[in-house]
Amino acid sequence: MSFEHSRELVLKKLRDCFPDPAKANEALAILESYGTESWHVGKDRVRLGLLKISVGDIEMLRSYTRGAQSDYRNALLTAEYPEECQASSKTPPAELAAIRKRDREQYEAWLRSGGA
Repeated sequence: MSFEHSRELVLKKLRDCFPDPAKANEALAILESYGTESWHVGKDRVRLGLLKISVGDIEMLRSYTRGAQSDYRNALLTAEYPEECQASSKTPPAELAAIRKRDREQYEAWLRSGGA
């Protein structure tokens, strides 16, 4: 199953990660600080990644968002490809394919889940 990265999905995962309304509002303000530059691409995708890697911690969200404002790729790599980013450059192709499949499955499972 493939997911469309959308504002609606960002808001759903925001509520999952920050169930307290005050924290959710603070988190949304932090997330919206990414996407203000013309080169900030894939706003919803990056914001979802930031929510995932911050695991419901507002200070981690703030820190990761600051990093994404300079280079969003680290947030996406950590959120979407956690096992692959730990793999050796010498990982055999078949094993790397299996890793990528597991990474995709874990990311999509997180998107479907009701938690941080």
